[in-house]
Amino acid sequence: MQFLRSTFILYAAHLRMLSRSVRTLISFLAVCLLVLLAALFAGNEDALIIGTRLGLFGHLMFLVPIIGMMLGSAVVTEELESRTLTYPFTRPISRLAFFLGRWGATITVVGVLCGAGAVGVSLAAEHSTLMGDGGEPMIRLERLDTETGEWKRAAPSRTGAPYWLHHDGDWIEIGVRDMREGDTRDLDLTNSNGEALRLLCRKWDLNSRELPGGFLLRFLWASVLGGVIYSLFTAGLGIYLKNPIILALGYTIAIEWVLSNIPGNAQKISVQYYLRCIVYDPETMNSSLRGAAFTDVTLLTPTGSTIRLFLFILVAVAICGRSIRRKQFTFTS
Repeated sequence: MQFLRSTFILYAAHLRMLSRSVRTLISFLAVCLLVLLAALFAGNEDALIIGTRLGLFGHLMFLVPIIGMMLGSAVVTEELESRTLTYPFTRPISRLAFFLGRWGATITVVGVLCGAGAVGVSLAAEHSTLMGDGGEPMIRLERLDTETGEWKRAAPSRTGAPYWLHHDGDWIEIGVRDMREGDTRDLDLTNSNGEALRLLCRKWDLNSRELPGGFLLRFLWASVLGGVIYSLFTAGLGIYLKNPIILALGYTIAIEWVLSNIPGNAQKISVQYYLRCIVYDPETMNSSLRGAAFTDVTLLTPTGSTIRLFLFILVAVAICGRSIRRKQFTFTS
């Protein structure tokens, strides 16, 4: 009972401090900036594209680790820098309670910020009309595959560009301004080998402004869980290092930003791999988006990824608890 009471007191005290800290303010402004970017681009992009590019890569891969590291680094090192660590350690307060209380407050703030970013990006992707409502038709150019008889879709371009760039570098007018939505037109063009190509030009509504079912909940869960892990990692480093954020940032750049995007099973070393497995759903997200997040690697189920991350958290908390009980802290002038 004394342990729980001490933990709660330290939790409440650190939570009040974090709510007024500059670190939290900077993190909040970063989240607002990302949501604003999502709102600006959403009117002219597919909702799932916004969710993938700004969600998986902007928020989950960049912002979540930064927020977790910034706030997690204050769990132990802040007390060392202010030379107030001796106060709780010379009282009948468990060192584990000290760590869990302050880290608990940290993951509360981190969870709120990371979760708010995930919800904000998702809602902006679906509902933002800052740069248009997405109702203007787009131009889609398609090539007929003579072997399979299927149309191969090319990237869409805005309605105001009624030209097709030929292989010889000339812009060929295809006259799509006078077409209505749903019209098709065959074009007499050839490829670089002189073979005839049939291109289908069709105006179409800018894809659905709806995210796949369950995307928001999976994205929210992955963001919060990622923030918890990155804050724990930095808090643990703070037991031994005066500036843990430096090493944590090096790890994030080398492992989370580089290794997680290298083809092959090396991605499994990174936390990002497991977080992306939680977000990605093969039944509602197409294969091109899978390639953007994973390359030549076997995917785990969201449940399997969550279990592995929870096991990591339990082991990491046990290591941190043992370390802070054994660590002899010294103050230097």
